[in-house]
Amino acid sequence: MTDESADESAEQVVEKTAEGIAGGNPVDVICPAGADRPTQASGDARLVRWHSIREASTYSGLPESTLRYYEQIGLIPPIVRDPSSGHRAYTDDDLQALSTIACLSATGMSLAQMRDYMANRSNGGEGAGREIELLRGQQKRLDEEQRFLAVRSEYVALKIRYWQAVQAGDIDQAAHIGSEASAKIGALRQRGSTLTQAE
Repeated sequence: MTDESADESAEQVVEKTAEGIAGGNPVDVICPAGADRPTQASGDARLVRWHSIREASTYSGLPESTLRYYEQIGLIPPIVRDPSSGHRAYTDDDLQALSTIACLSATGMSLAQMRDYMANRSNGGEGAGREIELLRGQQKRLDEEQRFLAVRSEYVALKIRYWQAVQAGDIDQAAHIGSEASAKIGALRQRGSTLTQAE
């Protein structure tokens, strides 16, 4: 398949992104030191280094299909094309942006929130305030997810105790534990609804 093969569906892209980190320490691959430093102003007279889409994929840990998709939806700016081949040619700044996006994606941040985050990176103090707001919102969602997982774990533990009671022939204890498990189910449904609304 060539570099410019057709984009995959959004669902396939999401699945491959989740599986896209292969080998090495995922944290080191996705979030290298300094990946989120502010972008430099245009007109910076530096020697531009060019990288293929394969190199950009390796550097960021994101599948090539995901890089194309992110460009298609405007999460990253249009990538320069090599005039001789027509293939995408990524700069060091592009790789830096992709690393930041990979870090945000790893936290479960939505595409819309990542787009907002990337748009504010070079807006100075005002942009920093918006970044803090976005990250605090994501932290709140992650904290809620953690609490939700804790309740799910408690429910599983109750079900283990329930079947142990059944195995031991203690019907009264099994019924009591069953009532506790039912209460946990109610809590799970309520928390699940809260998480869905937050998304």
